Amino acid sequence: MADSGANEQASASERAERTLEDVGRKAGHFLAVAVARVREEAEDMWAEAQSIRKGERE
Repeated sequence: MADSGANEQASASERAERTLEDVGRKAGHFLAVAVARVREEAEDMWAEAQSIRKGERE
């Protein structure tokens, strides 16, 4: 009986660890995509500001 409880606890710990790893992986991917989009928008704004500065655009 003691082995059964230990096995269940180890199994639950392994499932929790896998779940946390999965959540971390998904959060990392989401963050990478968000940062890429923000960077692209910032680059677009910078290019537009430079264009305005040079008098190419109003």
